[in-house]
Parts: sequence; structure tokens; C-alpha cells
Amino acid sequence: MGSRLLICWLIGLCCILGATADTLVVAGRAQTLAAPLITEGTEVLAPVAPSLRLLGAHVAVNGNTVTIQAPTAAGGRRDVRLTLGAREATNDGRRFTLPVAPRAVDDELYLPARALAPILNAEARYDAETRTLTLSPLVTVAYETREGGVAVLVRCAAPLQYTSGQLQDPDRCYLDFKHTGLGMAEQQMAVDTDPVRRLRLSRDGGADGAVRLVVDLTGPATMQTAVSDGGRLATVTLAPRAPEPEPEPAAPGLPGAPAAPVKLLGLALAPQGTQQVELTVETDGAPLVECAYDSGARLLTLTFPNGLNTLPAAALAVKANAIVAKMEATGSAETPGAKLLVSLKADSGYLIDRDATRVRLLIGAFSIADMTIVLDAGHGGHDTGAISPNGTREKDINLDVVLRAEKLLKAAGATVILTRRDDTFIQLQQRPVPGNRNGADLFISVHCNSTPKRNSATGTETYYKTPRSAQFAAIIHAEMLKALKLKNNGVRVANFLVIRESTMPSVLLELGYLNHSRDEALLLTPEFRQQAAQGIVEGIRRYAATKSWKLRRGERFDDDVVVAAAAN
Repeated sequence: MGSRLLICWLIGLCCILGATADTLVVAGRAQTLAAPLITEGTEVLAPVAPSLRLLGAHVAVNGNTVTIQAPTAAGGRRDVRLTLGAREATNDGRRFTLPVAPRAVDDELYLPARALAPILNAEARYDAETRTLTLSPLVTVAYETREGGVAVLVRCAAPLQYTSGQLQDPDRCYLDFKHTGLGMAEQQMAVDTDPVRRLRLSRDGGADGAVRLVVDLTGPATMQTAVSDGGRLATVTLAPRAPEPEPEPAAPGLPGAPAAPVKLLGLALAPQGTQQVELTVETDGAPLVECAYDSGARLLTLTFPNGLNTLPAAALAVKANAIVAKMEATGSAETPGAKLLVSLKADSGYLIDRDATRVRLLIGAFSIADMTIVLDAGHGGHDTGAISPNGTREKDINLDVVLRAEKLLKAAGATVILTRRDDTFIQLQQRPVPGNRNGADLFISVHCNSTPKRNSATGTETYYKTPRSAQFAAIIHAEMLKALKLKNNGVRVANFLVIRESTMPSVLLELGYLNHSRDEALLLTPEFRQQAAQGIVEGIRRYAATKSWKLRRGERFDDDVVVAAAAN
């Protein structure tokens, strides 16, 4: 009898130990819950409040009142108010009824996840067998007809993780957005504007809970992807592909502007706080603009290849500010090729944007002397990386560019950490360690690309993984394009270990393709590698002009003050 009781006790213990804890997955991030989920009918009550930040929402509790501020599909904000123990609630002041009231269980806030998910622009799924509740942010898709093509805009409450590709027979491209929801089985949208025929959205059904966007094309097209709004907006720009198999690289500057002459009509200079000023150039059409900055002379030159100088003299008069010393314009009202010369009082950075009738520059005083930057030369030692048919080894190109960039950055006063400075093999897992250990501000991994088929691909691309890296990736990619003048292969999301495990904004640069004849010939020249190094530095300079870096700089200095105070 005693032995049977012991066996029963052991079986019961094994069942307890082997029981699977309930799981909550929000925007692809899973966590094991200390307390179980509560199911009532078809509703699932869950302690989701801390994880709703992954959907861009913020939860606050004041007594029995629960307030949720959440993003809308259009990019605005909504205010949801709940009451503990009550089914009545409001959404931006409009009343609605919950199937189950929110409640506190052992001082833990439990919310009705399935009822709230649509309000939070999310999709809720519950697997009773594995006791897993999944909240996936919904993707919304729109499109805009632009000069020379179509832009497809994909927005989400959480930073987007996606892979993309292009297919033929018939021509189409696709993007798979991981850990997202659709809210319906399938969605279609007719476009019928070259080169896009139709947009199709469907559930992928894979382990990552992906939503697949398929863009049906009218024929061969070029595709460029870019991210903004902290990774929450992906813009896919599609344009009919030229019949030439390999068009020459576009001139540096902003793409998409027509060649028709436009008049420069006026200037506006508006302070943006004490550290930045916004310069606006008004035009009567879409301007083509190229920028060049001489840090030694502190001279920013804007060249308008299709611009006619019709600026009144009064527009060039500079009001007193801490950044711009003077402005001059050259060119005539009859011949395109106007220039605007902006003399700065101190070494400054700039960010540029344009639309159909204006160019805007945000110019800011900055220094990179207080930055700590990690430069990672990909591969090394027995790991050669890609090898061209002519025997060019990727590891050698990567290291040379990194050493050149180090020299330039040190001359600007930055602190530079190299993961390797010679032909040494460094394990992938070790490459993020020095930057993480020393609290570095930026991590840049330098590589060259290759494809199985020779001369099948050319160009420059930039990869990032985490949302904090999205802005830096976009900025440094723009500078690399200007420096290298190769085909723009876009900014892409990828799960490379070195950028995934680095705790600071991190990018992986693919300078060009070693098995492409033209790319390889350029990569072998010291001049091109110096341009690559300069592009890296200019990307860092542009990033240093942003609000993101100013906030980071403030956090670092605040931390330093705290440490110094503690030491004293």
C-alpha cells in the first residue's frame, strides 16, 4: 500500500513539474507567465499591460480607472478608458461594452485581450492546447502615385521585420512581415498604375505569423525599400525598369525629380531651438538637388541641376542666428544649374528632404568628439569571406576600409573601437562584445557582397535589425550612396548576429559585389575605398545632427554625472 502511495505521489509530482506554463507572445516576443491566463467563454484575460508597449500603447492605472493610450492606424493616438470590475468602457469618449470586465488578480492587472486587440490595431489568437495567447500588430497598406512610379506604404504599430524579393513569369515582388496580423483572411487592392497592377495581402501561415504582401506588376520594375517612423513605416518604391540590363549609376542627390527647369522662388530660415535651424527653398516645381559639405571651410553647397536662380536679393539676407553666417546664390534665370552657398559659423551636420515644391534642410551644430564608435571589419584569418573569380578576398577590402574610416574618425575627435585591426579571425559572438562592454554609441560592420552567378547583381545596401537602428541605417545608407555612386539596393532588415546582439544603433554595410566586374574593379582602387570610409564618416556626422543623438548624448552625460557624483 505504501509503495502504491509513493508511486502515485511521484506521478503527481512529475505532472506538476512537467506542466507547461502559460505563454504570452506580443509582436513576436514570448514570455512565460508566472500566473495562468483566465478564459471565460471565448474571451481570454491576461496580464498584458507591460507588454502593450511593444504595440506602441501605454497603460496607466489610477485607482479603479485603467487608461490605455494607443496608436491609430492613421498614425494618431486614441484614448481608451476601462474600469476594474466593470464591462462599460470608452474609446475616445465613445462608449462600448466589454464581454468580460478587467480585474486585478493578486495585484496583477488582467485585461480582456481579445476584445481590446482590434482597438489596439492588433490581432489576438489563443491556442488552448499550448495555452499560448498571441497578440500581433496589424499591418495596413496604402499606395501613392508618384513621379515615375508607385510607392506602397506599409504601416504597423510595432517596428516591422520583413524579408523581400522579386519574381518573374509573371513579374511580381513580395514582402513577408514577421509577427504581424491581417485582421482578415485576404485583402486585395487594384492599382493599375505602371508598374503596379494590384496589391494582395494574405496570411503566410508560417511559424513567424507573417503577413505576405504581393505586388503584381505590369512588367519588369525596380524596387527600393526604406523604413521610417522608428521602423513602423515601410515604403516600397516601384518604377518601370529601363530596358538596358545595367543602367549607369544615378547622379548623387535625391531620386525621382524631373529634368524640367524649375525656378528658385524664395528662402526661409527658421530656428529649431538653439542647436538647429531649418532652411527651406521654395520652388515652382519638383527640384533636383545635390549637396556637398566642406567641413574645413564650413561651407554647405546646394546644387540644383534643373534650377533657375530667380531668388530676390532680400531672400539671401540672413537673420541673426547661431548657425548660418551668410548665404549666396549663383546661376541665372535662363540657364539651369543654380547653386546656393550656405556659410556656417561652426562645423555642422544636415538632413535633407524635398517634395514637389520645396527643399528643406535641417542644419545643426554638432560634434562627434563625444562619440564612441565600433568599426567591425567583416571576416578575417581563415574566414576570407567572399572571393572573386580574380582572387580578391572580401576580408582584405573590409579591413582596409575600416582602417581608413578609423583614421578619419579619430581626426574628428571620436573614440574608435576596432573588432580587428589585422588579419585575425574573430568569432561572430565576440564582435558585439567590445562595444557592449564599453557603452559604445554606434556599431558599423563593413562587408562586400557576392552572388552565385557572376555579374548578376551590383550595388550597395545597408542592413539593420533593431528599431533603434532604423534612423541611423537610413542616414548612413544615403551617405554611402553619395560616396560610392553604385546602384541603390535599399535599406533592409536582417537578423545578422553582429547587429542583433549589439546594444547600440547598429548597421551592416554591403559596399558592393565582389563577383561583379565593375564593382570589383572599383573596390580594388584605394580612391574608392577612401570614398567608402568618407561615406561612413559622413553618415555618422549626419546622424550626429539628429534629435536621436542629442537625446542619447544627454543620457550619456547624465549617466557620467551620476557616476562622477557617486565616485566623490
